[in-house]
Amino acid sequence: MPTDPDRDLIARLSEAGVSESGLFRFLLENIPDRIYFKDTQSRFIRISHAMAKFFGLPTPLAAVGKTDFDFFGREHAEQALADEQFIMRTGEQIVGKVEKETLPDGELRWAITTKMPLRNAKGEIVGTCGVSKDFTSQKALEDNLAESNANLTEHQQQLETALADLQKTQQQLLDTQKELTIAQVAYKMAHDIRNPLNIVQAGLDALLAENNPANTASNAAILEEMRVAIERADGVIADVMK
Repeated sequence: MPTDPDRDLIARLSEAGVSESGLFRFLLENIPDRIYFKDTQSRFIRISHAMAKFFGLPTPLAAVGKTDFDFFGREHAEQALADEQFIMRTGEQIVGKVEKETLPDGELRWAITTKMPLRNAKGEIVGTCGVSKDFTSQKALEDNLAESNANLTEHQQQLETALADLQKTQQQLLDTQKELTIAQVAYKMAHDIRNPLNIVQAGLDALLAENNPANTASNAAILEEMRVAIERADGVIADVMK
């Protein structure tokens, strides 16, 4: 016996000039997504017109009794069968799964699929039903975007590496310039110091001359120490100016 909600629904459908079966038929004939129903052996018992067109069939009835193995490559057909066995075993749904579908001619397609258990009036699971929406174009865009992002990341890393190398080279140039400046300053200082040292050396040479009346033994020892010290200083300056 129809319950009050059922009678209310029937009345509303009647007012709209349609029936539940009519709505169902309209859905299967017009919705662009692929709708399908399968038995416990994953054989098709009903498919939508959109799915018949996808399979290249003249009518939806041509799919009855067939399985995914008749329309897809083995990889997808085996995965679909495993998913449907899981659904019938657990009673759980699979919602929004992205599937790779390989057709017998090798063409690769992508779909977003939702599957659920098909139950009879007693609530017993008697198969599965599902809806698959083509996702091929969107998947291509996602792949292109992912590739672009990967290329962008790679280019960014290359730029960062180049910048690091440039900064390293710049620092090396600065260090070289600094060393050159220090060397130039040191050279100039050495040159400026050597000139008076040469004058002092000339004076010492004169004082150390044998005919110099100031050349006593004690003075000679002091002057000799001064001469040696000047030679050492001159050696240091020579090293700086090399």
